[in-house]
Amino acid sequence: MHSIFRTILLAACILSCLPAYAGAEAPVRVTLITPAIPATNLFWNQLCGFARTAAKDLHMDLTIIECRNRIEVEDNARRILSGDNKPDCLMFVFQASHSESVLRMADAAGVKVVLFNADISPSARKVIGCPGKPHSSWIAHLSPDEETAGQLLAERLLREAKTLGLTGSEGKYHLIGLGGGLETTVSNTRKAGLTKTVEHCKQTRIDRFLLTYWEYETARIKTESLLELYPDARIYWTVSDTTALGAIEAIKKKGLKPGTDIVIGGVDWTRQGINAVRKGELVASTGGHFMEGGWAMVLIYDYFHGHYFHDLGTMFPIQMQLIDKSNCARYMPILRKENWNKIDFKQFTRTHNPRLKKYDFSPEAVVNQLAGKL
Repeated sequence: MHSIFRTILLAACILSCLPAYAGAEAPVRVTLITPAIPATNLFWNQLCGFARTAAKDLHMDLTIIECRNRIEVEDNARRILSGDNKPDCLMFVFQASHSESVLRMADAAGVKVVLFNADISPSARKVIGCPGKPHSSWIAHLSPDEETAGQLLAERLLREAKTLGLTGSEGKYHLIGLGGGLETTVSNTRKAGLTKTVEHCKQTRIDRFLLTYWEYETARIKTESLLELYPDARIYWTVSDTTALGAIEAIKKKGLKPGTDIVIGGVDWTRQGINAVRKGELVASTGGHFMEGGWAMVLIYDYFHGHYFHDLGTMFPIQMQLIDKSNCARYMPILRKENWNKIDFKQFTRTHNPRLKKYDFSPEAVVNQLAGKL
């Protein structure tokens, strides 16, 4: 009898020492903080939806905290890290001015962190370091290749403008740029891709670059004025699909035909943006990075199931691709939310796919997996 009691006691002690995430009844708890309200922001709506689908497939407990701006992101991160019911892992967008202090809090609180959605500049990296060094809480960083996104879009718009012969009175191609926010790393990096493209095209000039603060209505109002001030500008490069759609409304109101009289493109691969591509109003959209919320779930899942990925690196660039009419049909299945439940996220993990030599976080990998299920 005493032997049985000792066995039960020993088993209870062993179980008490196991991490909370070890059993199926105690899934990994993740809190994701957004810098925009998904219900009113096309990109964040997609990102959160994809992350939820991945978390459900991997039996993870995902909580999404919605904020209106990046200041609220920091405030909420601090509140969560100082509270009683802390998650196993916290996800939020990197901010050069705030993330380092939040990581220090996470170190003290024993909460793991995944930063995502924004690259880290060389100057910021000198302060914040890289995942694991100096902050043990920071396990991974995901960031889209925003400069390539801006560059791919600019190159595609210039090709279309040349095909349509949309030059100004002196034979040059005039371009308008519509950016996001003043101190937003994403906006500035996408703009760098635009600038690099224009520098190598002597026939092209940027007539004006204005900020829209990522808002549809601001883009619409500013485009109405720009159409009057710069009638020779027939190329509109925009920082997001939302911005592009606002500009399209203004172009139509002017009696011009987007895609014919003026070529315009965006970034983000929103369903609304890709529908505009299919209709010929939007020349192209670069994107694929809305899936990074799901890829973060894969990394976190592996980490908490004993498959830390440090041998593969801890900085994960997210591939950006361009969608136009030529390849729209191929990538449409990814954009249909009803198809996301058909994705086997376990196959992207090292936990369930131990032969995996590297993570394939590309749109192509998802397209290929869905191809046999649709």
